[in-house]
Amino acid sequence: MMLTYEYVSERMDYELPSGDKKNKKAFTENIIEYIFRILYRSKDANAATNLILEVIGRKYNISRAFILEKITEKKFSTTFEWCNDGIISRQNIEQNIPREVAMRFYKHFDEEGIFSYADIAVLPNDLKGFFSDSPVKAILECAIYDDKGDFYGGICFEYHQHPRCWTDEEIESLSFTAEILGTFLQQKRYMDSMNLSRVQALEILDHIDAFIYVIDKKTYEILFFNKKAAEFFGTDSLGKNCFNIICDEETKCSFCPIDLMAEALQSIKKDIYIAKRKIWLRIAVSKIYWQQNREVCLVHAHDITTMKNKQNKK
Repeated sequence: MMLTYEYVSERMDYELPSGDKKNKKAFTENIIEYIFRILYRSKDANAATNLILEVIGRKYNISRAFILEKITEKKFSTTFEWCNDGIISRQNIEQNIPREVAMRFYKHFDEEGIFSYADIAVLPNDLKGFFSDSPVKAILECAIYDDKGDFYGGICFEYHQHPRCWTDEEIESLSFTAEILGTFLQQKRYMDSMNLSRVQALEILDHIDAFIYVIDKKTYEILFFNKKAAEFFGTDSLGKNCFNIICDEETKCSFCPIDLMAEALQSIKKDIYIAKRKIWLRIAVSKIYWQQNREVCLVHAHDITTMKNKQNKK
């Protein structure tokens, strides 16, 4: 099911008790559940983040909600934004903000990581200039910290109609949102970088003159073949069992090197003979990181048939 604001809003209204005050309190108490439900059910992390900003923005009548993230050690950018009806986007101009500018705001956050002003007119002098030609009348920002406790960015909520006093319930709900989304986004950035590194590494393996493949340690499913392995064993092998494809067997091989990988071992080496293919392989098996926390092994196999045949003739 594709999650939309209308669907999520209907579910929340259905699940919350009647009465405006009770609704707001119940939403505050269950905000973590709602946000995790969106993150869990959505297959698109970016769409889920945008939807959460919309759900929160509409629920609390926010004019504009956006996420500022550290993209390098010296630059911050707005990476996500939601604007209410009639509000002009500013995401394109909020890119590559110097760190010293972001830190001017950060030094005004309280010990709870909150920056809240009911009236922009009373902002500290060092910040007023940033809003000189802005429609913002009230602002609430919640800091995002990395796992070292350093400032990573913030989730920001603007109100454009008139000064607005942020209630304790609003601050609590919005800060909860910031905490959950902040953790989620940092994990997403880490996984994105890991996946990018993995893709780059796998592309490099295509140029190595050896059979290289990745096997799920529990299911024996082939997750990756490099070019040489695909040309020899077949290009339609992904998702199939390694013993079917590599050894042409119906059941797990008795000499399976993957099964020799005890928990304490990170790598092993073994020479194996595949009778049905009449080939000797010198195999090195290593545990590697893979997405979705799967237990996988990288198999690096050299064809040593010629060497073995020479040895047997002696």
